[in-house]
Amino acid sequence: MLTTDLLNRYISDHPYGISNGAADQLRFTLAAYGRFCGVSGAAIFDTNKANAWIDELQATRAPDTVRTQRGNLLTIWRWAYRVALVAEPPLRVRKLRPIRRSPQAWTLPEVRQLIRTATAAGPWWGSLVRAGYDTGLRLGDLLSVTAVQITATMRLQQGKTRRPVLVSFRPATLLAIRLHLDGRTEGLVWPWPYRREALYRHFNRLVTAAGIRRGTFRWLRRTAATQAERVQAGSGARLLGHASRATTEAWYIDRSQFEMPPLPPI
Repeated sequence: MLTTDLLNRYISDHPYGISNGAADQLRFTLAAYGRFCGVSGAAIFDTNKANAWIDELQATRAPDTVRTQRGNLLTIWRWAYRVALVAEPPLRVRKLRPIRRSPQAWTLPEVRQLIRTATAAGPWWGSLVRAGYDTGLRLGDLLSVTAVQITATMRLQQGKTRRPVLVSFRPATLLAIRLHLDGRTEGLVWPWPYRREALYRHFNRLVTAAGIRRGTFRWLRRTAATQAERVQAGSGARLLGHASRATTEAWYIDRSQFEMPPLPPI
């Protein structure tokens, strides 16, 4: 069985299904790991090979990238062990030291500048960036929104967690989306016919042109959660559809943007 066959079977066996973005990440990881191992199929699931690969990643990649790649590999490996495709469970694959970093998000002035730059790039980008900030949705979820779904308040199922979430568009954002649709009532709101990596590159160029801190589309999600939390405690988790406020706090809320009120006089 080839590595691609393994992944296709994993996807078809998944009880809830997985998003195209998640499938692409798994495919990228297995391809990179397979090239490192020089083998294909179930033969890649070898503890010594996995630990050697992780060592190489730690020497050349950012900690978050290493953690993601390791997690993707173990996801497929655990499944392959459960369905008896491999005899060895991934129990001795090297664990990573937890990364404790405070989340970073753009400030409101930075988001305003990014929106201005995106709007100048065209209605597709202008409406997408506005929607990303308003809703805090993941990029994959935004790209799956259809024209018929667009209302001031929109309910949808998140692709990663399969949890429902209720989001709202500000009037200016709703207007930008409708101008972008130009009367169209069918199909995806933001169709993207190219690879996702091309979209990332285009977005990075917008960020550079805006003259703000370097950040990915995920920074919009963090920024939305941070601003919601500044308005009311707990709002960040509700906006992102998280079951636990601890998750939002640990990965999305930029506490450096919160002012500490003065202590009462004594």
